[in-house]
Amino acid sequence: MSSSESPTISFSKKVDKKGRLVIPKEHRQALTIEGREAIVEFEAKKITYLDEDDGGDA
Repeated sequence: MSSSESPTISFSKKVDKKGRLVIPKEHRQALTIEGREAIVEFEAKKITYLDEDDGGDA
């Protein structure tokens, strides 16, 4: 599947303290990468901190 045929999926996901995140199964299936190794392109934006009382800037 070429990049022009790949679906674009928007979602928010928690990133752990080691910088890892998991793409949900339904999104992996929609991207046709379930059970495969793949390079996935995405844009990231910090929404808030989860480990501090004051949150953070969006």
